[in-house]
Amino acid sequence: MFSYCAYGLNICSDLPLPELLCHDLGTAPVPDAFVRLGKVKLRPREERPRGGCFHVTPDEAYFFWEEFGTYLVRGGRESIVEPAVRAREGTPRQVILGVALGVLLHQRGLLTLHASAVAVDGGAVAFAGGKRMGKSTRAAALHARGYPIVADDVVAVSLSKTEEPMVLPGFPYLKLWPDAAAILGDGPGDWAGVHPAVEKRTRPALRGFSKGALPLRCIYILTDGTHQGVEPLYSQGIFLELVRHSYALRFVGSVGASVEHFRQSVRLAKAVPFYYLNRPLALPEMLDLAHLVEANTAAPAFTR
Repeated sequence: MFSYCAYGLNICSDLPLPELLCHDLGTAPVPDAFVRLGKVKLRPREERPRGGCFHVTPDEAYFFWEEFGTYLVRGGRESIVEPAVRAREGTPRQVILGVALGVLLHQRGLLTLHASAVAVDGGAVAFAGGKRMGKSTRAAALHARGYPIVADDVVAVSLSKTEEPMVLPGFPYLKLWPDAAAILGDGPGDWAGVHPAVEKRTRPALRGFSKGALPLRCIYILTDGTHQGVEPLYSQGIFLELVRHSYALRFVGSVGASVEHFRQSVRLAKAVPFYYLNRPLALPEMLDLAHLVEANTAAPAFTR
């Protein structure tokens, strides 16, 4: 068994997960969650469904992809993995650290966003957006200027009625498209591939990474634009953007979403500033992002 930590959890795994920070087995704490290899009894209705097959209840989430395998996430504590016979090397790991972990965090009552986050001035700044909108690229641009990565792709926010929203540290890796490698001064060949059929690459981002949770300072919603620019987002649109960029809702839908999940979204919408951040078409312009975020973070928060 391997022992890791991520998102404030101590994770015990049958599989090696080298992206995660590891515990010494001699001092490993009591596990909060498990990743197990095993048979998943639930099966899709079709023998060879096209694409993925999903089955969700409030406490369990089942996922099947013919080329990846079968995964069952339940109770916010356990992920059972049955890799496909012909699964390519590394594929189960990417599903575990993406979909399965994101859903497990959701089951544990955390608000999960499809976003990337960096540490700025003692807090966390998150970038949310759809596919290929540049969430990881913006985080990489800031990391290149010395800002630590907090989480990439899955941002988990802990909320309570008495404390400010806190972002839990994920693991120190970035997933980027090859043309973004130049931001960190690397060539795409220097990075490991996410999957043989996918151009995305992974790279360690250990510098400054902290295991401690950070207060969430603001969230940027990425939009298309020819120039970098920031525009305040007000209350009437914030909740819709939070639902739109919920990581867990992409996979569990309304069946797996609790009333508390939507209450958390409302609470977060009231607690931190939200901004639209225009997305430049030219990659080099992203190198000026740090100045823009620094200036906006230093400015007084807008009043909704």
